[in-house]
This record gives sequence, structure tokens and C-alpha cells, in this order.
Amino acid sequence: MGFAQWYRQKRQAVELSRLPESEPVSVVARESGYLPGSFDNMC
Repeated sequence: MGFAQWYRQKRQAVELSRLPESEPVSVVARESGYLPGSFDNMC
């Protein structure tokens, strides 16, 4: 696994960990630089 792929997976894990804290998906997506619809598709 290259650095870029590792970093992307690490970042996604941190972002996804915020969802059980009752943060809306749209807020997590926006703060992470994703469009809400594309972030929903990753989950």
C-alpha cells in the first residue's frame, strides 16, 4: 500500500468514527472536504 492510499484510509477511518457521536453526515462530509452525497456513498 502506498502512502496516498494509506493516508486516505486513515483519514476516512477518523471521519467515520465521528458519525456515532451523532454528528450529521453532512457536517462531517463538509468539514472533511467531501460533498455530502459522495460521503454517503463511501459509508
